[in-house]
Amino acid sequence: RPARIIGKVHGKPQRYAFVEPEDGVTEDVFVGGENLGDAMHRDRVEVEIVGRRRGNRMEGRVIRIVERAHEEVVGYYETVGKEARVLPAERKIWHHIYIPRKDRHGARGGDVVLARITEFPKEGRMPRGEIVEVLGKPQQEDIEIQVIIHKHGIPHEFPSEVMEEAAQCPAEVGEEQLMGREDLRGEPI
Repeated sequence: RPARIIGKVHGKPQRYAFVEPEDGVTEDVFVGGENLGDAMHRDRVEVEIVGRRRGNRMEGRVIRIVERAHEEVVGYYETVGKEARVLPAERKIWHHIYIPRKDRHGARGGDVVLARITEFPKEGRMPRGEIVEVLGKPQQEDIEIQVIIHKHGIPHEFPSEVMEEAAQCPAEVGEEQLMGREDLRGEPI
């Protein structure tokens, strides 16, 4: 069994994680919150195996962050006194992102925002960031779609040539396009 592995952090909202080894052979490694260091959900990390837990699952501790997964995070902007922070919409990212006054860019308490991480967590300190875009208020009709797009990195901006070609598509789907396909237009997806 390897003494160290490289893998991807799969954070849990309860502040622990499993690291999925890149080798595709080694079993996932449990990492308790106290052993995650400054790693965040989906970061690529090096883990030292420290033993086994009940059920014989390997347990480890993060010894190095190989590659960060998040440059931007979508979340909820909150002010507490003179301080401001973003609470990530992705519950597996438990680090709140501190936003200095100069980097708030018009965000107001309760806004749904896109924040760029400018300093990752280090030695237990909160990550720092800046507001890139105010997406809206939580009660807005389309805000959940915006949150999903940014949370999962779904492309949503396209070159003008693509938009022009899409505009030429018919608004209605003809019977000939449905031949040999299952019609799911009436289903909530």
